[in-house]
Amino acid sequence: MFDVIILILAIVLFSVLAFKGMSAIILGPLVSLILVILARLPGVDTMLGPYMTSASGYFKNYFLVFFVGALFGSIYEDTKAAKSIALMMSEITRGKFTAPLITLITGVLTFGGISGFVVYFVVYPIALQMFRRNDISRLILPAAISAGCWTFSMNSPGSPAIQNIIPMRSLGTPSTAA
Repeated sequence: MFDVIILILAIVLFSVLAFKGMSAIILGPLVSLILVILARLPGVDTMLGPYMTSASGYFKNYFLVFFVGALFGSIYEDTKAAKSIALMMSEITRGKFTAPLITLITGVLTFGGISGFVVYFVVYPIALQMFRRNDISRLILPAAISAGCWTFSMNSPGSPAIQNIIPMRSLGTPSTAA
């Protein structure tokens, strides 16, 4: 029971520090080290053994997915395809429903295979212009982008997102399994 409490505390700590803006690259090892200390495991051996093995295995298995997603996003940005999609969708709605439109645009891009992190940086300047043009507070912008990047598009059947690829490999399911 004590182990479960330690695990819950680690998850809460990770969430709170991430919410306060701490980088996940720093948080992962930091919270893992705290978890190791609280569980009274050998610190150096655990961090250099199972932790590093798992972290490097994850990186090795999914590097190509992240790399191709970033490359695809860069191509969308350099060829102005992302801007073209945003402007075309904006013309269809005649300047109305800007925040839901940004959510839809980011959802279409992430469902198309671009990493949510890449889409965020590709869409932000376009969305900012659309918000300014329609006199909407830019405080809503991160929520509109995040709603498309990390919700329905990442978890829908057929999505090429990492959240769908991991179960495909580990469970042997097709990409369309819901």
